[in-house]
Amino acid sequence: MMEELYYKLLNDVVNGYNRYTPERISSLRQSQVFVFGTDLQGSQKLGAAGLAAKSFGAKVGVSNGPTGRAYALPTRGVSISQLQQYVADFELYARNHTELQFLVTAVGCGHAGLGAEKVAPLFVGCVALCNVFLPKLFIMAYKRDCHLWQKKQYKDNTNISQILENFSNEIHEVVKYLYEHNIPFNHEGGYALMEGTKVCAEAELGIESEKIVFMPFSDSDKQRFIASGYKVMTGKDFIISHRS
Repeated sequence: MMEELYYKLLNDVVNGYNRYTPERISSLRQSQVFVFGTDLQGSQKLGAAGLAAKSFGAKVGVSNGPTGRAYALPTRGVSISQLQQYVADFELYARNHTELQFLVTAVGCGHAGLGAEKVAPLFVGCVALCNVFLPKLFIMAYKRDCHLWQKKQYKDNTNISQILENFSNEIHEVVKYLYEHNIPFNHEGGYALMEGTKVCAEAELGIESEKIVFMPFSDSDKQRFIASGYKVMTGKDFIISHRS
């Protein structure tokens, strides 16, 4: 019961998540803090650590905690259990400093080589914090986890034939492919492009991770998706592109 509640709440939060850390950061607003990963020596030479030292006042020798207009997390040379404690300390710091906005980079996923599948779960307590911005890489990891949990529930309580009933025949092969390859999609059918709380375009099926939609409900919906950077594909073209 607790697991079900956890995944339902997480799914609701990440589906409406819009506080992504920008992929490129060259400057900070007055209240923003750059959160980066470094080594245990705080050498601040590589990747985001180098940027933190060069542009945001991070001091050499600081490996954990606030420094300049940044916050350091030791990710190189530490175990996941150690990093978990450092992230817990950061989460507490963020909760106690709501006047600041924390831009969390994909710590541990660059030179540290830990990967989002290991690091993202450590930050799950920050997902609902309005003053913490997380990288899209982490949010996609949460969505994937929610999808895998949902799929397990479907396997226990339903089957693919029941899911297919929610979609037109033209895209059944796509739905089967997504289901078999653990690619997140709405099993109940439908995909909406949102602007805040307003639905501005809809399609029968969408793959958010690839920005692809199938069967928009109208020509105007199709144009809105395209204008927002989505590809509108047929089921046949999608299958060919992924099997070639």
